[in-house]
Amino acid sequence: MCTSKGWIFNPSTGECVDPNPPPEVTYNISIKNITSSSYKNYITSMNPSLTKSFIVEIVGSDGKAGNIPIDVKVKAVEGTGGHVQAHHDARNPNHSGVLKFGTRMGVSLKDITINSSQEFTFTSPKSSGNHLIEITCPNHTCTQSKPDKVWVGIKDLKPLPSSQLYKFIGDTDAHPDNHYISDLAAIKIDNIAFVYNEEFPNDHVLHINDISLERGGLFDITGEWKPDHKTHNKGTDIDIRANEFVGKTPGDVPMRNYKDFYRISKGHGCLAVREFADQPREHFHLYCNEKYGKAK
Repeated sequence: MCTSKGWIFNPSTGECVDPNPPPEVTYNISIKNITSSSYKNYITSMNPSLTKSFIVEIVGSDGKAGNIPIDVKVKAVEGTGGHVQAHHDARNPNHSGVLKFGTRMGVSLKDITINSSQEFTFTSPKSSGNHLIEITCPNHTCTQSKPDKVWVGIKDLKPLPSSQLYKFIGDTDAHPDNHYISDLAAIKIDNIAFVYNEEFPNDHVLHINDISLERGGLFDITGEWKPDHKTHNKGTDIDIRANEFVGKTPGDVPMRNYKDFYRISKGHGCLAVREFADQPREHFHLYCNEKYGKAK
């Protein structure tokens, strides 16, 4: 029987085998963004806490569409988005975001069988950074094409330039770059600092504490992935040191200047709110988004 098929007998298995078997079919897997174009070397970019749709496609080396089971998972790439890995707690898996294929949702999904392509969604977490969507084939040989990461964050934030009108404070080992800002807010704080210095040339220049991380998103002061620094996620809110009540500190806005600081801030499109009054952490929180006016 083996000879009639052109096969040969394998005595170790007792079976007929094809001496020239067809090559193994391998599979290429790719993820495509269906809502907008790709971004740099990423599948796409998206804001924190946003959901976008994608398509996963599988094509065999024989040119045919794949119909094989796959495993899919998403994970945050540590050390991205302004968070220094060595000074952070380990992430909870849910901090990586959530995948949804049909009715199935999670960080890691197994045994998903698709016919050539299937739409799925990815919901990004509050924290910014790179997020790898990794697809493997448990029963076949496959390769995933790049790009395979999603860029999560607020676009176009820039470091606030150094100036003689203000000084930077508040950087930590966990977040060494804490002064990223939107273009609009940068103009506003520069104007506020200029006018304040003009009116009070004998006082300290403004000392600027936290603004946002390099891509915005969750600003977890303690490195524990907790949203403990409200609204410092889009480069529009700025903290200014003001804790004269607990002993003079370099960079205080003196109490006698409070009324004028409120006035100057409002006049240049920022709402100043005093926080942690009479405590070591006392400061002015400036809301400088478009809601409070344009930059002059």
